[in-house]
Amino acid sequence: LLHLVVLAVVVVCTALGFWQLRRLEVRQDRNALVAARLAEEPQPLATLLERASPADPDALAERRALAVGRWDAAHEVLWQRGTTYGGEPGFALLTPLVLEDGRALLVERGWLPFRYRTTPVAEAEPPAGQVLASGTLHPGRQPPTGFWAALAPRNPPGP
Repeated sequence: LLHLVVLAVVVVCTALGFWQLRRLEVRQDRNALVAARLAEEPQPLATLLERASPADPDALAERRALAVGRWDAAHEVLWQRGTTYGGEPGFALLTPLVLEDGRALLVERGWLPFRYRTTPVAEAEPPAGQVLASGTLHPGRQPPTGFWAALAPRNPPGP
């Protein structure tokens, strides 16, 4: 019986080792794609959207883009409780950039410490008027489902 247990452990550990190697290959491919896209010159957002295929949701991921619009501070949000900067916990400040055609692009404008808990944040007010924003596009994130949803972080009650 002990030999069967040892054999099962060996099989499981070997399978996990090969799984880790496959994950490494996927991560290296992803890192190479990100490095290549970040080395490209920024493109106007409209140009990138025209070239993107709806069948490939990651076609725009990690692309450097330029967008012209106006900040909508009334609809900004604080995101990612628990991120730290310089050892201090805080939030990422996300502000919609309303494009010339009326669509909006959610832009991470920076990090704020926890003491700024309400939006709009007067101390981090965006510039008024039309602006040219330059940044990197990231794919949307889906909330975890099933078993993983129970393990996902939640906002504490209250403000």
